[in-house]
Amino acid sequence: MNNTIRLFVSLLLFSSLGLSAQTTDYWVFLENKNIADYSIESDFTEKAIARRSLQNIDFDVSDYPVNENYQREISNIVTELVGASRWVNAVYIKATEAEIAALYNLNFIRKIDKAFVPETSPFCDFDTKASKSSSLESLRFSQLAMFYPNYLTEANLSGKGVRIAVLDGGFPGVESHAAFEHIRKENRIIDTYDFVKDDPNPYSGIQHGTMVLSNIAGKYHDKLLGLAPDAEFLLARTEKRTEPYKEEIYWMQAMEWADRKGADIINSSLGYTYHRYFQKDMDGITSLVSRAANKAAEKGILVVNAAGNDGSSSWHYIGTPADADSILSIGGVSPDSYLHIDFSSFGPTADGRLKPNICASGKAVVANKQGGYGISYGTSFASPLAAGFAACAKQAFPELSVMELKAKIESAGSLYPYFDYAHGYGIPDAGKLLNKKTAEKTFDIIDEENEIAVRITDEVFECLTVHDKSRLFYHIQDETGKLTSYKVLEVQRQTPLSLSKENLKEKTLMVHYKGYSQKFTF
Repeated sequence: MNNTIRLFVSLLLFSSLGLSAQTTDYWVFLENKNIADYSIESDFTEKAIARRSLQNIDFDVSDYPVNENYQREISNIVTELVGASRWVNAVYIKATEAEIAALYNLNFIRKIDKAFVPETSPFCDFDTKASKSSSLESLRFSQLAMFYPNYLTEANLSGKGVRIAVLDGGFPGVESHAAFEHIRKENRIIDTYDFVKDDPNPYSGIQHGTMVLSNIAGKYHDKLLGLAPDAEFLLARTEKRTEPYKEEIYWMQAMEWADRKGADIINSSLGYTYHRYFQKDMDGITSLVSRAANKAAEKGILVVNAAGNDGSSSWHYIGTPADADSILSIGGVSPDSYLHIDFSSFGPTADGRLKPNICASGKAVVANKQGGYGISYGTSFASPLAAGFAACAKQAFPELSVMELKAKIESAGSLYPYFDYAHGYGIPDAGKLLNKKTAEKTFDIIDEENEIAVRITDEVFECLTVHDKSRLFYHIQDETGKLTSYKVLEVQRQTPLSLSKENLKEKTLMVHYKGYSQKFTF
C-alpha cells in the first residue's frame, strides 16, 4: 500500500471514529414511573390542589415525577442528562451512538427519539428592541383602550387572586424597576426559577421577560401598562439568547413547575418555527411543547401564547406551541387601526384549525432592565396584554373550567362570532365579557337573483361621515369549516359588498360590521 492510499484510509478511519464519538440530542421515553412513596400534598401547593378541585380534575400518574433511579442509571451512561419531563415521562439527553446502544439494555426504556438540533439563531422569533419615543403616554393609553378597560375598573377587576406564570428569557431589572414596585411591595412574586442555570434566581438573561411582565402588570409613572396589576406571579427563565433545542425541555419543566406552584394562567411569549420544524408540523400534536401546552389545559391552566412574528416572512404561519388546540394564541393588531399588524403570523394550523384565537396590540410601551421605558413591537407583547385580560376574566368567573374560560374570552372578541386567520375573534372587549354590551343590527344580507349583497341599514349609514373609516369584515367558509377567503373592506357606500352566487355554491358567508355578525349558507 503506497503512502497516499495509507493516508487516505487513515483519514477515513479517523473521521469514522470521530463521528461515532460525537454527541447528539435525544428524547428517551420511559415505560413506567414505578414510584412507591410519593405525596401529592407535599409536592403541590395548596393553590394548585384547590385549582384542580374547583375544576373537578383528578391527579393521575402524569403528575408523578420521573423515577429518580431511572434518571440516575441513564445519567451514568450518557454524556449529559439535561432534564426530565413528568408529563411525557421522558428525559432529554446528549449522548453518543455507543451510549444510545447501551441505553437499550435498560429494561425501562420505551423508545428513544433523536431531537432535531438546528444551528443557533437569535433568541426566539418574537424578540424585539425597545426604542425611545415622545409618544409613550399616547401608546400606553391605546394598548389598553382597545380592551374597553373602564368596564374592568367599574367591576373592580385587576387580576387579584389570580396566579400567572411567565415563561421567558430572563427578568433583569424586575427586582428593582419602579414599574414593578407595587408587586414587590406586596410580595406578589410568589416563586421564581431559572431552568437554564438550574438556579432559583431568574433575574439575569435577556430583558425580554422584563418587558413582557410589564405588559401584564407593570406601571408607567403610576399608570397601567397591563390589565392585571394585582395578580400574583411565578417567574421562570426557560430561554437563552441562542436557541439550543434543549430549551424545549426547560419550557416543559417550567410548565410542570407552574402547575405544582398553583398557576391559573401561563404566559409564553415565545415560539419555535423554521429553525426546528416544518410548516406541516404546526398541527398541535407533533411538537412536544404543543402537547405540553394542551396537557396544561387538562390540568386546569389557561396557556396564553404569542402567535409569532412571521406574517411577512416566507414562513408566514404561526409557530409552536401556538398551534396547540386548547390554548389562546394571540395575534397582533396595530394600535392605530385595530387591524392586523404586518408581522403578526397568520393561521390556520397545518390541520386547518382557527388560529390566532384573539388579538391585542402588537406595539406596546414596555419597561426595560435599565429602569426606563421604551416601545417594542411583536406578538410577544400582544400576548401578555391578552394574559392580563384573561386574569381579569378568571377573577370575574372563578368557577369556570379552563376550556369554559377560554371560550368565554373568545366570545368577548370584538369580531365574535366572526373570525379569520389574521385576527381570530378579534380584540377581547371587557363590555362583552361582562355582558354589558349587546349587538344591534347594522346590515342586511340580501339574496338577489345572481348575487348576494350586503346593505348597511339606513339608520347606521345615515350616521356615517366622510371621516368615518368603518370597516366591514367577511369570510367564505367551505364545507370542511376552513376559510377559502377573508377580507376587510372600508365602508364608503351603503352596499359595500356584492358576491356572485356562482362562486358561493356549497359555501358559507359570514359578515361582521360594527359589532354585528350574520351568516348566510348556500
